[in-house]
Amino acid sequence: MKRILLAVGETFTSVQVARQVRPWLRERGTSLALLAVVPSESPVPSSPFKRTLEQVKAIFAGDENQPDLMVRACAVPATAICIEVREGGYDLLALGLRGEHRSASAVGETYQAVLHACPVSLFVVPPDAPVRLTPQILVIVTRERPVLALADWLVEQCLAQRLNVVFCASSAQDAKPADALFRGAGVRTQIVVRPGLFPEDISLLERERRVRWIAAPGEAIGDVASPFRFGEELLTRARCPVFLVREDGSN
Repeated sequence: MKRILLAVGETFTSVQVARQVRPWLRERGTSLALLAVVPSESPVPSSPFKRTLEQVKAIFAGDENQPDLMVRACAVPATAICIEVREGGYDLLALGLRGEHRSASAVGETYQAVLHACPVSLFVVPPDAPVRLTPQILVIVTRERPVLALADWLVEQCLAQRLNVVFCASSAQDAKPADALFRGAGVRTQIVVRPGLFPEDISLLERERRVRWIAAPGEAIGDVASPFRFGEELLTRARCPVFLVREDGSN
């Protein structure tokens, strides 16, 4: 994962996203760009938007690789974000959810549209995400969607930060390919079976293990049949940041 786009919004969550992303820029060849989308009828960022932009840029002050800032005017923010991802050749889109309530409205129309249309994997930070330094990440896998698109990068992070991986699957057999890949690279792993892979079960497991991140398929899995619905439901329940992995993306 070499090129990351951070979509900056008006809320403080964008600052939380920037703090999560910043350590990744220490890796050789990794670059970050900031994207601010403003209404086409008012192409100048509002005062709250400007304050958030300044706070985000301050996080990277003094870093050797300063992120570029792009401002785009568009009536539909999700369209501008997905066009920039596609045309800019980015590997990952990072963004924060807005709102304080654990409901579908917290995801918001813009974010739902991005979930549906973004061609690459996403890193999504909830508005009240705790800063967890626990050495565990939770990876949701199925036989059809083993979340291998980010596997190499996740292995690198595990080795660099001494992180363990908890694989969650409907059966132990479904998790074996990914488990073998991580174990072969020297990462400590564990398999937890949760039949059905219901989002509520996954969020409960997240709290029990106090995991740092969740990585899950960005498409429909388990008993949540409609496309992208699983990702939306997981985002309304998870407290920690979530990677939604596009297996067919450019990662």
